Amino acid sequence: MIEDDGSFVGVGYGMLQAGSSQKLWFFKTDTNAYLGFDNSTINENEFIRIYPNPTSDLINIELSNIMHSDIELELFDITGRKIIARKSIKSQKHVMDISKLSSGIYLLNVLTDAVVIKSVKIIKE
Repeated sequence: MIEDDGSFVGVGYGMLQAGSSQKLWFFKTDTNAYLGFDNSTINENEFIRIYPNPTSDLINIELSNIMHSDIELELFDITGRKIIARKSIKSQKHVMDISKLSSGIYLLNVLTDAVVIKSVKIIKE
């Protein structure tokens, strides 16, 4: 996201230092292209919203402030079988239609660079 002052602000996921755990992080450049990191723990729930849950037809996935071109969504049934896969999500809001699926419990994974950054149990009514 480009700020009014010309700086660039974004959020990423991964290791900032070798051997550290992967986590969501924040970065900002100033107008001189200096890149600064804030590797404090950021709650991914602030950046990824999945609703309504339970649902009977549509799942809304909002990826606010996540500036990444390789967001993927995967929906699995209770047996672990991949039911739906969406690759290269570019928009910050995505709608997944699950109206034709049987009632039950599903697992929705949000991934970036093939790493799951959020997993949510979805209840289909």
